Amino acid sequence: MSYLQTFADRTDSLERVLWEQTSGEPEISAGTLEQTHTTEVAIVGGGYTGLSTGLALAEAGVPVAIIETYAPGYGASGRNAAGVVGIWPASSPTQVVAAYGSHRGARMNTMLAGAVPLLDCIILKYGICCDWTPCGIAMVAQKPAVVPMLSYLADDWARYSNPVRVLDVCGAAEVTGTNRFFGGILFEAAGRLNPLSYTRGLARAAVQRGAALFCGQQALSVERTKGRWTINTERGSVVARSLLIATDAYSNGLWPVLKKYFYRVPLSMVSTSPLSDEIANRLNPVGMPYTDANLNNLFWVMVEGGNRLVTTTVPPRLRPGDPARVAQPFERKLRRVYKNLPELHWEHAWSGYVGVTKDRLPRILRLGDDAYTIYGYSGQGIANATAIGAEAANLLQYGPDNCAMPITEPSVVTAPELTAFAMRNFAFPAIRLLDRYY
Repeated sequence: MSYLQTFADRTDSLERVLWEQTSGEPEISAGTLEQTHTTEVAIVGGGYTGLSTGLALAEAGVPVAIIETYAPGYGASGRNAAGVVGIWPASSPTQVVAAYGSHRGARMNTMLAGAVPLLDCIILKYGICCDWTPCGIAMVAQKPAVVPMLSYLADDWARYSNPVRVLDVCGAAEVTGTNRFFGGILFEAAGRLNPLSYTRGLARAAVQRGAALFCGQQALSVERTKGRWTINTERGSVVARSLLIATDAYSNGLWPVLKKYFYRVPLSMVSTSPLSDEIANRLNPVGMPYTDANLNNLFWVMVEGGNRLVTTTVPPRLRPGDPARVAQPFERKLRRVYKNLPELHWEHAWSGYVGVTKDRLPRILRLGDDAYTIYGYSGQGIANATAIGAEAANLLQYGPDNCAMPITEPSVVTAPELTAFAMRNFAFPAIRLLDRYY
């Protein structure tokens, strides 16, 4: 048994997840797949990508069936740290243009600049009860040398109508409640939500528009016969003209080669019990979550709607389900930023996986005739997967020319499981040890 599977066995239950306990959307009642269901498009995976694609297809009147092993949001879509922003995880718009060309790169950037407005529209249209708060998100500079880079990023996104405002030292202090930062940028089209509620709301909307949703059944095998795809589960099968595999870091043996294309990195989320208004206002004084620009040592400070502090970190090797143990590295850094902070009671800890590509850009890969997979959101999935799912619907209906995302060749990563092990157990601890910006 691999170390990743051992980790999953200890942390997979949704009972640990804060978003389950605070969800405004109930778990949706799904159909039962007992025999053979015939449709136009079959989607494997009930997370943001699969549900956004399914919803867009259903809205267009295309028959679609979604197969989910557990329930919508069981994977990363229901477990993440709840920040919503339409940006590439580690690339600027100019870098995307350099990688994919001026025409395709511009389409990709424009798509992502519209990701949060699209999400906002879906939430309002279908009345999704997910504590959506479009408060903006700040990225602050932990050292002076980062300020020009952030200013450049703001200007770069402005070319694609993604509103980003530059913060000076005083502006950063106003957002963070501390003078430890040297400036930053504010993504105005951004915010926070309950990610599990949003996923369940997407599922409800897709079913409402006519999509078939089959939960509690794992897709065990796929075969191509007579120009149709057949996806076999334990109790029945779905036959479709087109196929989309949207399982990302939760891909199993359905299409084994996919595991060679990204690193499956475990991450933990942890939250406190409700804070006093005084402490909550000290951490997020204007109600806006923030992160610093040190992408190698996560520092996400978000107070959610119930006044709980929520953050994300690399899971410890020992006791990954112990909230206080999980929070230790983050809290050490937090107390360097906020002096004389009262004792925090860490109440919830849960974990999930992130699919990380070499360049941390998501991919659409062609698997065969009318068959695709989407993977590699690299920790930036809520808005991005919503937008890319809508583009995948165009791809499945009209072909690659009508999709903003390119259909790329696979890029094999080196020793994916060994690398993920090294990142968790050696690289990230070393980075944390050396991080002394504050």
